[in-house]
Amino acid sequence: MELITSSLRLTDLANTCNSTLDKAERIIAWNRLPAERISRIDGGLLIDQHDAPRRWQFASSATVRHSHLIDLAELDEYGVHAPVSNAIGELPAGEYIALCPWPGIPQATQYLRSKCLGPAIEKIYHNGTLRMHVSRALSALQIPERPANDVQLPSHTKIRSGTLLRLDASTAGRVIDYFNLIPVTEPTISELGGDAFIVYATSNALHEPLRILLTDHWDLQGAHRELTRWLKSSMSRNRNHPT
Repeated sequence: MELITSSLRLTDLANTCNSTLDKAERIIAWNRLPAERISRIDGGLLIDQHDAPRRWQFASSATVRHSHLIDLAELDEYGVHAPVSNAIGELPAGEYIALCPWPGIPQATQYLRSKCLGPAIEKIYHNGTLRMHVSRALSALQIPERPANDVQLPSHTKIRSGTLLRLDASTAGRVIDYFNLIPVTEPTISELGGDAFIVYATSNALHEPLRILLTDHWDLQGAHRELTRWLKSSMSRNRNHPT
């Protein structure tokens, strides 16, 4: 008899899905909020804590990771995470909570930044939104500024289409975690909130496995072209100098 098999999807993992919903229910019970404050988003669930009688916070024992405008912690053995929004202007820290299995972190955090924090970011920073994102990211990551033709990495450089981050193997993983990105081999866009974006790509070059451009919507095409040229150049060098 022929054995027919198929791969499972995340939605087939009952314990993970049930754990995500269970934690959402526990939070709104603690907050004394109605069920309508839970909504489905890409990657997981969202809870709006605005005007909650009691505000949920991470347990003191939680290991909290600091990402761009977001803190997050792993909550259980199923890999359910809680990304929580930072304070922006009049929005207090923890105004929005996402709950998601670990594969949903990139989508859930992008939703928090772009949809939940985005309006407040635009209201406060106006045309300075991109500068705010660049300033916060560089301060957190401590990536030094260097000339565009400097071969020393890591580095950041202001170019026509935005602020370019060139990362070596020792910093690429940390930067991916900070922006909650999925490693991809084609130029890919992630929203930061308030008309600011990341365009990024990874390569198999050991000396420079990741490039990121922080830009706005006016320069998205230019940023995409810049990373496409880099990937083609990287592939050409690898063919000419195989390891």
